[in-house]
Amino acid sequence: MPKIPVKVVEWDDVVSWAKRLADVIKASGWRPDAVVAIARGGYVPARLLCDFLGVQDLLSVQVVHWPAAAQVA
Repeated sequence: MPKIPVKVVEWDDVVSWAKRLADVIKASGWRPDAVVAIARGGYVPARLLCDFLGVQDLLSVQVVHWPAAAQVA
């Protein structure tokens, strides 16, 4: 199976990226009614985004990986 590159990030990086994204969204003039988080790693950044934007509704989507789908015939 091919190796997938990963990057270990610090907590401060995650907070900074969420804040920068919130600033971009605010500058656009658009105000979301809800934020959708992808489970398995996306919930915390989505929660931060909600906090920075003042959004009350945070929804999550679960992602399931089927090992058989990763195999190449």
